[in-house]
Amino acid sequence: MATENLTNTQNVPVPHIAVLGGDVRLRITAGELAKEGFAVYRFAANDPAGTSASKDVVQTNDLKALADICDVFLFPLPTTRDDVYLHAPLFEEKITLDSIFSAISESGHDVLLLGGKLSAATRKRAADFGLELIDYYCREELQIANAIPTTEGAIALAMQHFPYTLHHSRCTVLGYGRIGKILSHTLHALGANVCVVARKESDFAWIDADGCTPVALGNWEQALTNCQLLFNTVPSMLITEEQMRLLPHDAILIDLASERGIDAQSAQRHGNQVFWALSLPGKVAPATAGCIIKDNVMHILQTAYPPHHTTNSSEITHKN
Repeated sequence: MATENLTNTQNVPVPHIAVLGGDVRLRITAGELAKEGFAVYRFAANDPAGTSASKDVVQTNDLKALADICDVFLFPLPTTRDDVYLHAPLFEEKITLDSIFSAISESGHDVLLLGGKLSAATRKRAADFGLELIDYYCREELQIANAIPTTEGAIALAMQHFPYTLHHSRCTVLGYGRIGKILSHTLHALGANVCVVARKESDFAWIDADGCTPVALGNWEQALTNCQLLFNTVPSMLITEEQMRLLPHDAILIDLASERGIDAQSAQRHGNQVFWALSLPGKVAPATAGCIIKDNVMHILQTAYPPHHTTNSSEITHKN
């Protein structure tokens, strides 16, 4: 998406974007936004020289200066893990969300705040300073795009621990949402025999059309007893002691849900390997994951950024 759609038609300066904290994904995002022509500043992240963060990205620890100049604040995914501190694993100091919100609020000009996986508590913290946070993680296009590296990461994990080829293997996928759709399709394309456990009749038709075997949740015993690899995508406890008794002892269980869907202690008692594979996009394909975030930020800016907006003309210099 071209930046000039936002700025050039009326000769309006490009927005200044502060990219705060985060892991390698957000480093990539910052560099990609700079390549699009935005003025990008990196805060609370020690990005080494020569990394994927473009040389055009300004690194600074001056929060007040950022608040005075920037029009857009991009928080990481997740924005925080405890509703108190900014998620900044690449920075040695702890930065409170309140300190950031306070600086932005005191600047007195309109800003756009974008965060990922925002809790109600974090939203309230921002609201206490008169600020509103928009959750870019909730956007459907990001969720779908993230399902691809999640699928690849899940398959890589399976191949690492499964002593056979995926070709002709017997796989069961629990759930037919974004990840379940792409995962079952990809496993089938690799030659696996795939059962997909779902709830909706309409899903059964799509599963069958994709070459997989649809199984109703209330009638899934056979899908468990014959399973070599089980992938859960449902954020609800589905595999408990009762279901574990049906699974072969050498079945490998991979939980991809944000909340556990497999009772790990029960699995271990039965001798099964179980992996709770969280945040796979950032682990297996951080560059792709960073570009996905950038694309979604661009979509938000195109639709939400006022075309008449003017930006602050001051600049922040590089800080060592």
